[in-house]
Amino acid sequence: MNEWVISLVEGGGYWGILFLMALENIVPPIPSELIMGLAGIAIAHGRMDFLPVLLAGTAAPRSATTCCSSPPTASATSVSAR
Repeated sequence: MNEWVISLVEGGGYWGILFLMALENIVPPIPSELIMGLAGIAIAHGRMDFLPVLLAGTAAPRSATTCCSSPPTASATSVSAR
């Protein structure tokens, strides 16, 4: 599994990070520490930039949660006015 994660971060770049971080929220055995740790090493070696890595790592969990969660029920969204 680690070799697969490493190859996706190296080969996929920012899109690979986005994909793996989103997948990490759906399939827990993928450690985000490994994904972002590899991205940090790539930043330190000048192969990636910090801001796109930050955006990919932040947007992925949000998008996975939004796309895979159930819509709110009417009782959760309604506000009673008295």
